[in-house]
Amino acid sequence: MDPGFGVAASDGDVVWSGYEVHELSKAFDELTPSEARSLFARLMDGRSERAEMIARFARANGLRWSGKEEDLQPLNDLFIEGVDFYADSGLPTYSWVSIAWDVALLVGDFAIARDPHLKWAIGRGGKRMQGFQSPVIVGHPGAVPGYQAAPFILLQRYVAHCAVVKWDPITARSAPRPDMFVRAIDGVVKSVQPNKMD
Repeated sequence: MDPGFGVAASDGDVVWSGYEVHELSKAFDELTPSEARSLFARLMDGRSERAEMIARFARANGLRWSGKEEDLQPLNDLFIEGVDFYADSGLPTYSWVSIAWDVALLVGDFAIARDPHLKWAIGRGGKRMQGFQSPVIVGHPGAVPGYQAAPFILLQRYVAHCAVVKWDPITARSAPRPDMFVRAIDGVVKSVQPNKMD
């Protein structure tokens, strides 16, 4: 997650004017509990600001943006086309990881808008638990016990996949899912619904 490693393969044609990247030097599961709580609070308190930041980014790159779910697909298209990577490792550049975080915030908020039972929380469990110490979405009391949807982890993996596809398509093996942003909302909502097997 350290933005200081490597040299970007290219700057491309993406416009970054007015966009400020997130600050983070550690992976979520490497944070101390205090650091995780502090980061969670900062992300939750800054959601409106980050929504405005992604709006600036979208508009600067020629996209219409109204802050609605339907805006996500054009942004997803730009994301796949624009993702840059460090030439020596194939890892996505920090700016694109930051965009993935902003999309994760949108995904979570759109999911909550669909279902008011859902809410943001800090990922629990241990390092083996998906979403540990990252912002996660939890759901109904009747949902699978302990289950948490982890949009930040999902979108971090997605940006990494998009980057490696450009760096080494053979290693990547498959193209990135073209509608991941929208599908992520559906996945979050469905995964934290009540357990219907009871």
